[in-house]
Amino acid sequence: MYRSPSHHEFAGTTGGQFQEEFVGSCRLAMWRGEYVKYAVAMNMARMNQPKDALHQTGVRLRDLIAQKIGVSSDAVKFFTALGTPLDHWHGVDAFIETTAFPGVTVTVDFTLSAKAGYKARVIVSQEDVLTDFSNAVDAIVSAFRRPPLRA
Repeated sequence: MYRSPSHHEFAGTTGGQFQEEFVGSCRLAMWRGEYVKYAVAMNMARMNQPKDALHQTGVRLRDLIAQKIGVSSDAVKFFTALGTPLDHWHGVDAFIETTAFPGVTVTVDFTLSAKAGYKARVIVSQEDVLTDFSNAVDAIVSAFRRPPLRA
């Protein structure tokens, strides 16, 4: 059973530890830190998912997204990008896809602190976790319903 954490449970938590509450890190043996274009970086993350890609807090977020869309949890796929060029160069910690919106990918950044210049479509903050993701779920579902325009 999921139990939403409290403010004091995040005291002393680093951004990396907060991200790991949601998803595990990808293990890329071939990447040495060089720049990789967005589409290639997305594919690298997709192809290098760890067995424990989704952690307890991530499972809760996925289940709430599925419930809001009206599909089973299995119809919502959560991919980690931690430790990949997608994370390092393109500011995406994870991405989500669902059979309910084929061809649409929603990118996510998990963050403890507000900062300018986010690159992901949806930001999930400490406050979202503390409020059982109500705003984050709405933002993610809205992003699925309004995919970005393609050039």
